[in-house]
Amino acid sequence: MFVGLIQFVGSTPVHALHRVFHDLARKYSWVKAVPVAIAVNLALFLLFEVWFKVPLPKGPIEAAFRAALTGRAHTGRSPEQERPAQEPPEAGKEKPVEEISSLLHGFSVALTPFNLLLMFVGVVLAS
Repeated sequence: MFVGLIQFVGSTPVHALHRVFHDLARKYSWVKAVPVAIAVNLALFLLFEVWFKVPLPKGPIEAAFRAALTGRAHTGRSPEQERPAQEPPEAGKEKPVEEISSLLHGFSVALTPFNLLLMFVGVVLAS
């Protein structure tokens, strides 16, 4: 049911609704369930959309809400998808060295002392 709603409403409201139903099924009150759902989904939105720049699925309702707030329509596509299409690379001319370089750069960012500290804190809090 919730997965089917994502295409109409968007992922953020559906996840909040799922969280509320989950908490109500565990016999929590509305007073606890709704603020927790809003806080968790706000944190997830900030994590993925703002910091990681990973576009989450947006339905027409969420796109209309965004258009009302910003004054311009949102197509539901990421900024990378909004750019004009580039010529596809010719067959056999891929650059695996660039891919390996990008992968190593990702590891160098992930393994900085601050990020390792955040990982450690996350593991401690989750256990």
